[in-house]
Amino acid sequence: MYCESCGTLLKDDSIFCTNCGNHIDDMTTNVNVSTETKRVLTEKEIIYRQVRKLASIEMLKGIGWAALGIVITAVSYSMAEDGGRYFITWGLVVYGVYVFGRGLVYFLFPGSLINKK
Repeated sequence: MYCESCGTLLKDDSIFCTNCGNHIDDMTTNVNVSTETKRVLTEKEIIYRQVRKLASIEMLKGIGWAALGIVITAVSYSMAEDGGRYFITWGLVVYGVYVFGRGLVYFLFPGSLINKK
C-alpha cells in the first residue's frame, strides 16, 4: 500500500506514514470512495518526489556550508587587530554555492539525477 499524501510504499498494517506522518485510513472506510477521487501515484512520480526531497536537503546543506564560511570569516576579521591576520574562508563559501547549485539543478530537473549512472 502507498501513502495517499507522499506516495511512500508502506507495510499493509501501517497506521501512519513513516515518511510524512500522514494517518493511513483503514481500508474498510475507503470502500465507498470512488476510484476517480483518489489518484494513485505512479512509481515514476514517487521517485521524482523522493529526488526533489533529496535535492531540497542538498540545497540546505549548501546554504549551511556557505553560511559557515561567511561566519568564520566575519569572526576572524572582527578579532583581528590593526595589522593582524584573519582568515577568509572562500573555500567553504564556494563549496556551499556549488552544493546549493547542484541541489537546485536536481530539484528543477529530477530526471538528470535519475538518469545519472
